[in-house]
Amino acid sequence: MVVRRHARGPFWIAVMGVPLLAVFYDFATGGTLLNRLGAVVYPGDIDVFEVRDVIWSAVFAVVGAVAVTWGVWELAVPRKVLFVDEAGVLIQLRGLIHRNSRISWSQLEAVEAISYVFDGESTDGISLTISDHATLPRNPWGARWVDEHTLAIDAGAWDTPVAEVVSELTGRVEAREAPPGEGWGPSI
Repeated sequence: MVVRRHARGPFWIAVMGVPLLAVFYDFATGGTLLNRLGAVVYPGDIDVFEVRDVIWSAVFAVVGAVAVTWGVWELAVPRKVLFVDEAGVLIQLRGLIHRNSRISWSQLEAVEAISYVFDGESTDGISLTISDHATLPRNPWGARWVDEHTLAIDAGAWDTPVAEVVSELTGRVEAREAPPGEGWGPSI
């Protein structure tokens, strides 16, 4: 199972970068739109541009280019926030530029769907009960420690429904706990 970030956030970040690039382009090509806006705000025949406007234009260009590039990249190649394999679960807990954190099946004790509340806002979430958390970050990104062994993860921006993720993880945890040979004919 692979869970990726939903496309809404990167899309809107890319969209918000476009006006910044438009302002930079207008300023760099003579400022037609900006001159009209300046004439409305400051009537009369004055030069409304100063040296600091060149600096602001460069800042708009950099921020707009980064926002559009990052947004389009995340839309084209969405980041894996949760990956389930035979060894355990890889979860993005260390931030955008770090590797995902591994939780082995032997560490994972229980999984449940929760209502994740952060700063008064409630979204979907997953609660993981972990026996040994020494390899996990103390201040996880997109999650928080509820107590010493319970990690609450914000799943509101995931592209896979929380119920499906909880079902997959619970099935893996229960399969690990089932005694071998149970249900496969007579025991020897």
